[in-house]
Amino acid sequence: MPEKTNKVDAEEVLMCLPLGILWIEDDKLVYCNNYAKTHLNINPSLKQKNGIDIHKIFSPDSIQKLKKIKTKSKINLELIIENNTITLIETEAHLIAQQKIQISFELKASTPKTNRSENNQLNTILETSDHLIWLVNKKFELTNFNKNFSQLIFEKYNIQISKGSNVSSLLNKEAKKYADYWHPRYQEVFNGTSLNFIKEENIGKFICREVFINPVLLENGKIEEICCVAHDITDSVLYERKVNSQKGRLTAIFDSSQHYIWTIDREEKLTSFNKNYFDLVSSLYRTKPFVGIVLNRGLLANDKNYTQTLNVQYQKAFKGQATSFEVEVQDQEKGNVYLEIFLNPIYNKSKVVEVSGIAHNITEKKLAQQKIEISLKEKEVLLKEVHHRVKNNMQVISSILNLQSFYVKDQYTLGLLKESQNRISTMAYIHESLYQNNSFSAVNFAEYVKRLIRNIIASYSFNSENIELKQEIDEIALSLDVAIPLGLIINELITNSLKHAFNKREKGLIIINLKTENNYVFLNLMDDGIGLDEGFNIEKSQSLGLQLVSTLLEQIDAKYTLKSNKNEGTKFNISFQI
Repeated sequence: MPEKTNKVDAEEVLMCLPLGILWIEDDKLVYCNNYAKTHLNINPSLKQKNGIDIHKIFSPDSIQKLKKIKTKSKINLELIIENNTITLIETEAHLIAQQKIQISFELKASTPKTNRSENNQLNTILETSDHLIWLVNKKFELTNFNKNFSQLIFEKYNIQISKGSNVSSLLNKEAKKYADYWHPRYQEVFNGTSLNFIKEENIGKFICREVFINPVLLENGKIEEICCVAHDITDSVLYERKVNSQKGRLTAIFDSSQHYIWTIDREEKLTSFNKNYFDLVSSLYRTKPFVGIVLNRGLLANDKNYTQTLNVQYQKAFKGQATSFEVEVQDQEKGNVYLEIFLNPIYNKSKVVEVSGIAHNITEKKLAQQKIEISLKEKEVLLKEVHHRVKNNMQVISSILNLQSFYVKDQYTLGLLKESQNRISTMAYIHESLYQNNSFSAVNFAEYVKRLIRNIIASYSFNSENIELKQEIDEIALSLDVAIPLGLIINELITNSLKHAFNKREKGLIIINLKTENNYVFLNLMDDGIGLDEGFNIEKSQSLGLQLVSTLLEQIDAKYTLKSNKNEGTKFNISFQI
């Protein structure tokens, strides 16, 4: 090309580049191209002696970032400049942001001052750029290019290029492919159109570049050359594809979930939802949900309980409290629909900006639960009736024994009848307790024992004033299998004390302690009577009552100790695990 053209090549290239170029020395902006001027709104001409003070262009925070960047060893540094704020590109995430913003600047680090010409300075900018830059004339010959471009052509095609080279003519097998791809695009730009496209290649590894082709206009408006710029966006493309792939998987999971999922902002506008949620709202509200509009609850808007419940729960979530609750609504067929809803706050910089909702349809579970509850109530009524009948039958037997005693003159036989009557009453009280307390799994044993002792004393015609009774009984609930044997044991031991311990004394003391600790029951029953004979063994006793006690102790797997001294009373200690 003529020398005159060559002298302005660098400036022509820089001025038509689709990226901003900044050259800063000693806090002075000494050069920037048209793209940078436009996006940074720089009006004054840089054709002044010392350039423009960067404090007049950038904010103090941005200047601090620039100074940090300039201290690094790299010459070429990519920046994002938006709203007069500078950010150094350091991560793949920023690279994607760069593509979206499409404002990419190169900052040329300051080099030691030399007596270089302005054109040398501009050529330095071109040569130190990470981009591929080349100019082409109407014959598709290279009129200028930077080192990166020539290196790429050599690595890819193993040819050396120079000014005036037509790349396709230097190629053999690749010539047609190269010409078919590039020449139509070059021609389109020579016709006055700027191009911007993505070119992907796979030569041993995947490479993706963004290419800009712009016409270089002469003063007369003619286009004799075009300027091509390409920069590597492989990392950002791969990252974006990875993000999109992950987004696609998450979207698939989001939409394929059997749950109803949605998010809502502080203005009660829907920000996202899945297909199940759309179907649910369409069915229940008779409205169609859309992202960005305030949710219309349709037919359920007049349901005050439903609306108030949701409003209260949303308020909790927006205050940062995760919450869960159940609601009951009706579908189009007037059938009940039960939903379990979970609301969770979504934070942005410690502030709740949205609330996510996940709902499960628990209608089948709820209906099954209701059936179980109805069945349980029916069984409770039945069990209640059973216990009531057992208690009545035992009372009938007790009454028969009581009537029979009027016809018995023998005192021994009369005592046997009374003891049998007490044993039957002991068991009847258990069933009565179950019936009265509406509990069929456990007996309030403390209340039962107190009543049992009172009835035993009354049945033997002892005046409650003559028998001093001391009781320390913990509140304890025992199952029927344990309560009946233990009640019979207490009955036999107290009966035995009343019959034999006081030897016709007018006054006597009976102490009963019932404690629980670590799933163990401890029963202590003592009197201040005459005591048992020396060498007494409960297991060898001829007394039916004490033999019954021994059998019942085995039944509940209880351990016991018996202490008795002549005229010092008797003490039973019983313990067992529940």
